[in-house]
Amino acid sequence: MVTEGEQGCHVIVGCYDSGQTVAAAQVCEARGIPLVVNIAAVPNLTEQGFKTVFRNFPSGATIAVATFQLQKELFRLGGATPKTAVLLHANDTFGASQRDVTVKLIDKFDMPYRFVDTVGYDPAARDLSAEVRKAKATNAEFLWCISRVNDGILTVRELVKRRWQPMGVLNTGPGWAEEPFVAGLGKHSEDIISTLPWYDPNKPMAKFMIEAWAKKAPGKFMTLGALYTFEAVLTALDAHRRAGSTEPAKLLEALRKTDIRENVTVGPGVHFDAKGQNPDTKTSLIQVQGGKPAAIVPAAAADAKPSWPMRAWDKRG
Repeated sequence: MVTEGEQGCHVIVGCYDSGQTVAAAQVCEARGIPLVVNIAAVPNLTEQGFKTVFRNFPSGATIAVATFQLQKELFRLGGATPKTAVLLHANDTFGASQRDVTVKLIDKFDMPYRFVDTVGYDPAARDLSAEVRKAKATNAEFLWCISRVNDGILTVRELVKRRWQPMGVLNTGPGWAEEPFVAGLGKHSEDIISTLPWYDPNKPMAKFMIEAWAKKAPGKFMTLGALYTFEAVLTALDAHRRAGSTEPAKLLEALRKTDIRENVTVGPGVHFDAKGQNPDTKTSLIQVQGGKPAAIVPAAAADAKPSWPMRAWDKRG
């Protein structure tokens, strides 16, 4: 962490991790330096009365709500609807909190399926055979995961090993639409779905971002970190342009008046409420297709049609 007095810092962008972002927010608040959040889903970040925090990223609860809504569109587009689901989740703070909000909210959305069980596991485990076996024993038609990359790879390998073929597999954790996951699973990463805040491929600014990324990192996936950092920097630059100054107080005032319509992510644009949260952040369903992530739902911000129900493990590649 650098401060204005120490290194001439006027704005901080970060921190990709909720815990680190909360810690950074406390320092920025004490020093009066704007913090433009790129990625952090912890709900209480914008509930603590910070005056220097601006988050253009959905909270965990918002992501859970969007997931239910987007699933209904997926089932309609794919022509198949599960009646039962099992929730397989990491039992750390992230996984447990997402499990709790997911289980709590399902009844509010009149979903066509019910959770028959929730199965937790140690995210540091090197063997998830027992947990996957327990989840399979429920005979659920739909597998909902709350995982990260390494445990996600272990999970899918167990699914293949045990020949468990649910109607679909969806993850509301990070990393399943990124290169390590696809590289680790090869063809078995195909058709897996992630719920992610994402870019709208139809927006001119998004097209500019993708073209710039292709030149900067040829052959590399666009990632959540890259696209939300792009938009965070865009937000900071817009505030600087309107403030006409690098003075933190003037930048803070400009950030409070942010109204960016030409942005890259799904939704009407970037602006902030009194708590420093963009209330119009949106989420998409991202599916691995042809070895790379593709937006499939909502249809208005998609660049591919969903593969649903997912294909048999031996029919991919």
